[in-house]
Amino acid sequence: MDSTDLPAPEQEPADPANCRVRTTVRVGPAGDDSGDDFTLFFVTPAWLARNLGADDFRVLEYTVVLSRFQWPVAERAARELVASTEPQSWEQFVDAFSRIAYWEYSDETPPAW
Repeated sequence: MDSTDLPAPEQEPADPANCRVRTTVRVGPAGDDSGDDFTLFFVTPAWLARNLGADDFRVLEYTVVLSRFQWPVAERAARELVASTEPQSWEQFVDAFSRIAYWEYSDETPPAW
């Protein structure tokens, strides 16, 4: 798992309690070194409060809310989300996980916040 928002491995945001971090999670079939990229956003309640107007709303696609961004917590969340799909095949995994994280081969446009 890595992030273009935080280019150095294990780099923390300037304010971990008030941030949005776009990450890429590479997932592949068991026993295969290849994989597909999935995008997950991690946001904090403080970041949401700062970026929503009084009469605004937001649907949080492909997003995990954390009280503060910490790599170990974000990585655990990604692992648990991957494990929660319980697929019988790679195709079933992609179908299930692409509802949680943006799949690189999706026909949809990725969220642009």
